[in-house]
Amino acid sequence: MLRKILSQIWGNVQYLLFPELEEEIGPLTETHKKLISVLELVRIEQFVSSEIGLIGRPPKDRVFLARAFVAKVVYKLPFTNQLRNHLLADKQLRLICGWSSVGDIPSESKFSRAFNEFAQASLAERTHAALIKDIYKDDIVGHVSKDSTPIEARAKAVIPTEEEKKAKKKK
Repeated sequence: MLRKILSQIWGNVQYLLFPELEEEIGPLTETHKKLISVLELVRIEQFVSSEIGLIGRPPKDRVFLARAFVAKVVYKLPFTNQLRNHLLADKQLRLICGWSSVGDIPSESKFSRAFNEFAQASLAERTHAALIKDIYKDDIVGHVSKDSTPIEARAKAVIPTEEEKKAKKKK
């Protein structure tokens, strides 16, 4: 089931989306394509809260930051400043995440605050749970669980004393 869904998504992305994107934003590397495929599959935009109506400046670029959050994982970047440097240098990555120019890229502190909000809101976990729920909605999933927790047990059998044997016979 999962393989079939992934094959359909990959077929659509590879044959329809990539050529159009390359025409629009320029050549794409394999990592760009991997990021686009992941973003197409998880649709993280659906899980980002748009807190309209609250006091203060609206968090208008939270969707872009969520896409960058996924890019950080796909690109295997451990530090936020590395992601920001990639976004500043790589036009295609910047456009994939949603920013049109270098001047639109937020500061490193804004990235950190947004990523902290995403962690507090369990964005990755909620996205993963929804993805699994959607893929396996009509299936019963069997699994085998093995536990390696040690069990405390005696090394030798306890031999009952003579008194215990007599008490047992009386009962």
